[in-house]
Amino acid sequence: MFLTSRSGAPGNDGRREHLIASGHLAPGARSMTLTDAIDQYNEANALAPCDPDYIQTPVATVTLADAVDLIPEAWHDDIAADAAGQGCTLSYTAATSGLRVERIRRVQRTFAERAGDADWEAMSVGQRLDEVFPDYNGIGSGELLDELGIVTAYTSYS
Repeated sequence: MFLTSRSGAPGNDGRREHLIASGHLAPGARSMTLTDAIDQYNEANALAPCDPDYIQTPVATVTLADAVDLIPEAWHDDIAADAAGQGCTLSYTAATSGLRVERIRRVQRTFAERAGDADWEAMSVGQRLDEVFPDYNGIGSGELLDELGIVTAYTSYS
C-alpha cells in the first residue's frame, strides 16, 4: 500500500500561521498536520460545520489512484483473476456518486498514525482494514470498494 499525507502539503503553513496569529490555534499546532490541528480545534470547541467559528479543513485532492492504493494487493489479484476468468481486463473507476474522500482520508490517516506500532505492523492489511471498518466484522473487497467509492470495470479483450 502506498499512503501519502496531503494535509502537510506546501501552502498550508501560511494558513496555519494565520490561524495561530488570530488565536484560533495554539502554537503547538505547528507540530501537527494542519488538518489534525483544525479537527482538534473544532472538536475541543464542540463546533459543527454550521457554527460561525467552525474552521474548514484544507481541501486536499484525493485521486482514484489514492483510493486504489488502499486495496490490498491480494484482493486486487483476486478481482483481476475474476475479470480474466471472464475474458476481460480490469480497471477501476470512481462510482457515479464519486470517491468517498473523507473515508479515503480516514483510512490514509489511520494507517499513517499507526505506522511503527508493532501490533499494527503484525496484522495483515485485511486485518488493518477490519480495524478501520469495525462495523463489518470483517470487511471484504466489495464492501471496501463501496466504502471508498470505487467500482470495477471489466472490459472484454476479445
